[in-house]
Amino acid sequence: MQMKPFRSFLFIVVALSALVAFPLLFPKGKITISGVELRIYTLDFLDSEILEPELAQSIKAESVLAEKIKNTEIQSEIENLSVLDTLESEPVLISIPKASNNATLFYFDIIIPDQLANSWADLSMSFSQAQSFEKPLRILYYGDSQIENDRITSGFRKALQKRYGGAGRGLVPVESIYNTANNFIMTSSGNWETESVIKNSSSKLDLGLLCEAFEMQHSNLAEDSVSTSWVKIKSIKKDIEEGYSVLSVFYRASGNSDIKIHLNENRAEAKELITSADINELRFSLEEIPEEVELLFSTNEKITVYGLNLESPSGIMVDNIALRGRSYPEFSRIETSRLKQMAQLLDPAFVIMQYGVNVVPNITSDYSYYKKHLNRELAYLRKILPNTPVLLVSVSDMAHKANGSFESYPNLEKVLNTQKEAASENGCAFWNLYESMGGKGSMINWVEMQPPLGNKDYVHYTSLGAEKVGNLFAQQFIKALELDQITAILPNEP
Repeated sequence: MQMKPFRSFLFIVVALSALVAFPLLFPKGKITISGVELRIYTLDFLDSEILEPELAQSIKAESVLAEKIKNTEIQSEIENLSVLDTLESEPVLISIPKASNNATLFYFDIIIPDQLANSWADLSMSFSQAQSFEKPLRILYYGDSQIENDRITSGFRKALQKRYGGAGRGLVPVESIYNTANNFIMTSSGNWETESVIKNSSSKLDLGLLCEAFEMQHSNLAEDSVSTSWVKIKSIKKDIEEGYSVLSVFYRASGNSDIKIHLNENRAEAKELITSADINELRFSLEEIPEEVELLFSTNEKITVYGLNLESPSGIMVDNIALRGRSYPEFSRIETSRLKQMAQLLDPAFVIMQYGVNVVPNITSDYSYYKKHLNRELAYLRKILPNTPVLLVSVSDMAHKANGSFESYPNLEKVLNTQKEAASENGCAFWNLYESMGGKGSMINWVEMQPPLGNKDYVHYTSLGAEKVGNLFAQQFIKALELDQITAILPNEP
């Protein structure tokens, strides 16, 4: 039987009215009939206050997601950056509009807490004037094996120096270093005794900001005799365009002690070391980028060297201070007076800390013990550098073999959130490396890339991957300095 047009129209009107009435009669979006729960759609124009809380949160999340999608080109620009391109050219600044109070923070942004806003503004001004200072503007970069051999730090340093001026490797220990990233080989005599937080588990250690020290003692009992030790630094390429032209030695000496410096085999200069209970700095202006430098130490008692410094007269300097196997820097085990003495000489403008890969394999449900350690070290650092801003870099993605295949550690986000909480509680800036490299499973992808960006241990980066991370970090650091990054309380991640 065919329905008449009028009845068809009436049926449509009634059906539409019922559809509209259902969400109005049942604002919670559901109805239960004979024990069966039916979900009712909701209308977009309804007041959000009548929406179920979890539904309202879902809509809010979708809104944030939509905002992130609008910025897909920005993220693609970051991920597709060629490491080689960034090494050859000025760091690429990501064009994100100046943030407002209600702007969305993206996972690759550096987050700056409210209490650090003034310090960050001062830092921004200092960076813009770095080439006019008498000494370089210094960043101390502490980390675990992830930054060992100047990985990550090298790319970060070069990008900042490209933009703000400066050259050189910064602080280096007295030991053999083959550093292709910075074009030099460093060798030393075998009679240096090394002390560090890695080798010694006791407290009140006689160390400096490098967390290690190198000692030579006079061992000959003959009258008027001396003992000698040496350190040589040789450039890998003779036609280097960039490199250090200032060399400093941080030391303590007793008795009759001196240093003789040989430069390029045709210049020698000797200086007597000050006898003092405090750390001193001896600074050589080389006036040129050397192909080879030899330092000859001589004493009839003892010399302790807390580090050498290879830098330029001005600009930016980033010191790589890698402590293999550590879960946090162990400032609290070092003699406070020593750290303060060296800090006064170096006057660092900023501190970066990157740890976590040694915490993750210890899978547990509660990382409050780890936060306690971080809080203690950050509190101790404030005693040494009370006015110096600090930034924490989160743990990176890591994978292990489970059920025959590789997958990210299940506790990574717990470790990351512990680091984020410590940053928030101590007024530190924070950069989420884990999410910036792609989040869960990203290290697996980095290992499988051609050429690989991750090593087969699924923890550390290849040199190419480390360079990519260093460049990405530098781009976000520069953006935060120059584009008035939003200040916000660090949020907790689920």
